[in-house]
Amino acid sequence: MPIQAIHGNERRHSLFVPMVEGAIVGAGAGLVGKYVLPLTLEETEDKVYSEKIADIERNKNSWNTKSSKYINAIKSKTNKTAAEDVFVKMFDGLEKGEHVSKSRIIGALRNLEENFPDQIPAFKNLCKRSSGLADKLAKLEKISYNMLTKHMTRPAGIFLATGAIIGTFVAVAHDLMKTEIKTLSNC
Repeated sequence: MPIQAIHGNERRHSLFVPMVEGAIVGAGAGLVGKYVLPLTLEETEDKVYSEKIADIERNKNSWNTKSSKYINAIKSKTNKTAAEDVFVKMFDGLEKGEHVSKSRIIGALRNLEENFPDQIPAFKNLCKRSSGLADKLAKLEKISYNMLTKHMTRPAGIFLATGAIIGTFVAVAHDLMKTEIKTLSNC
């Protein structure tokens, strides 16, 4: 039994390694937390953030570079269907930021109804696909902007330090409990 105190003292010195490991793991978890935690109310109510999200929503169905690439991909096909041809013509003359008007869509549908009635379902499918793609791209753009907002507004040091401190305490507690269980089982 008298040797127990010496072994306990040696054990205390070996606590340094678990503390460092806990701090490293905790700091990594803290840094991950910076990006995983959702945006706070203050971050989402920021004027710049709300304007950018509104801008993404407003521009998702407007003529832009992405729309141009999509339409050019359809234009470049050698054997276009009548529905694809009418769909492409619907975008002719649009300037950046403009939307396809309802009158153009109705005109395209009337044109198909008169000349190619069997192509109406294909045309509607093209419209749904393009709208779905625009929604998907807008969602990805919002996710990217959310990540950028988290990166720019949240200081990494706070997350690293908090994670390291918590990780150290957890590692020390875990190691001490492990030591106590070994000590009790040796008695």
